[in-house]
Amino acid sequence: MRLAPRAVARFGGPRLLAAGAVVQVALLVIIAAISFAGPEGRWQWELWFQLPGIAYGAALGLQFAPLIGVVMEAVPTEIAGLTGGLFSTMQQASVAIGIATLGGLLTTVASDSGFDTAFGVVLLVNVLGALAFGAAALVLGRVQRRRTAQADVR
Repeated sequence: MRLAPRAVARFGGPRLLAAGAVVQVALLVIIAAISFAGPEGRWQWELWFQLPGIAYGAALGLQFAPLIGVVMEAVPTEIAGLTGGLFSTMQQASVAIGIATLGGLLTTVASDSGFDTAFGVVLLVNVLGALAFGAAALVLGRVQRRRTAQADVR
């Protein structure tokens, strides 16, 4: 996303990541509510999903476009190579595990309650992940501020 570097410079990386997580949580709850109580029928559901879905994509862009830079900025130069490798590996593993886990949950719930309800349940589980992401971003911000304060003292 082209706005991410300017937004990071203005607000700070960890704050931007945390704010993106808050927006993501709100939009996940809205989309889940549409899934649970939205209009019947596939076409109508997809129509109501569009607006919050577009905003959700923008929130993800503001979170994940600057993510690697924010994380790499927070680690000492001596371990940057190791951190980059671990980051990429964990990102790929998390995607694979997340898809398998949430796909299994979707299939299980959909067999009993239908797709719309199952999709809403999966979105609410995603809320937990977004909250954890936001909390980790806030912790990262604290660590960066503490390091900056210690460097200023020296």
